Amino acid sequence: MFKATVSMDLRRNGNGPIRKGLHQWAEVYRSFAQERFEQLSYGGGEWPPISTATMLGRRQGEAVNLVGARKARSTKTGRYTKRPRTLWDTGTLFHALDPVFRNKPGAIQKDIPFGVRVGFGGGKKHPKGKMTVARLAFIHHHGKGRMPQRKLIVTPNARTRALMKRIMTKQLAKMI
Repeated sequence: MFKATVSMDLRRNGNGPIRKGLHQWAEVYRSFAQERFEQLSYGGGEWPPISTATMLGRRQGEAVNLVGARKARSTKTGRYTKRPRTLWDTGTLFHALDPVFRNKPGAIQKDIPFGVRVGFGGGKKHPKGKMTVARLAFIHHHGKGRMPQRKLIVTPNARTRALMKRIMTKQLAKMI
């Protein structure tokens, strides 16, 4: 019984503790990826900040002086405003990484043998373009032309891996 349950769960045919643990891993990973995305979108990390041309385009031609990672000052009004965030024009890429899988545009969660695939996929179009959300994520992840590489799907950090280990240990204990 034990061996059959483990085998079915690992081969994606079951819904026992191992498969449930893998689904919890997917949630934990998406949480890690979304938190990382939010932190890096402000700049100063491993993602290069958005270009001045992109920033001015989002401000509809308004001139801005960059003040810090999170602020800009309008030369027209002198007021401080939020600085545009990297990869955050519509929030579509960020929301595709929602920890609770809601099948948002571009989000995938698929049971595969020995795991769960999460990240970007599917054929849903980005709201501001003709390409799919998955294609846009791929281009940003790898970089293309003048667009710098901004990795979206990466190996989880040590804290996240430790949490994943605790999750699976708990699920295995349930089986035993």
